[in-house]
Amino acid sequence: DVDPSLAGRARYEQEGHAPLLKRADGHIHKLMGSRNSITVKLASDALHSKKVKIKGIYHAETNHVLVEEVIPLEQ
Repeated sequence: DVDPSLAGRARYEQEGHAPLLKRADGHIHKLMGSRNSITVKLASDALHSKKVKIKGIYHAETNHVLVEEVIPLEQ
């Protein structure tokens, strides 16, 4: 999560964590699932701090990626 403050942590405890992608160049994008199964996968702890390949559509106006597929990479 981007906001490590006490207020940010309290909000995440209540609302859940926002799935984010940090690219190799340092840019951060919010991820949104294109269907429920992808949304559930993005919210799971299984992908936290893992290297993945994301297939989807980037929306520059909102800085969001509409995710169609998540592929875990070997670490």
